[in-house]
Amino acid sequence: MDIGIGLSVVPNPVMNELTLKNKFDRKLNDITIIDRNYQVKIKLRADNLDRINISNLVSGLYMIRCVVDDKELVTLPFVKL
Repeated sequence: MDIGIGLSVVPNPVMNELTLKNKFDRKLNDITIIDRNYQVKIKLRADNLDRINISNLVSGLYMIRCVVDDKELVTLPFVKL
């Protein structure tokens, strides 16, 4: 799902590893994955990171929050199978 900013999570739904597609080659900084209760499950530094292993997460709805270009917060939903 691309919300017009050039970032998307694929595949969605995802089993074990998600990929962040960066259509406009924007700089990704911190990445946080939160569950539907807003608990942080994974927190990463995004330096040249485009794939994230989520095999340790239980099935459900999650949000991936990225700081983009050192200033903009982008939140994208995804489903873990």
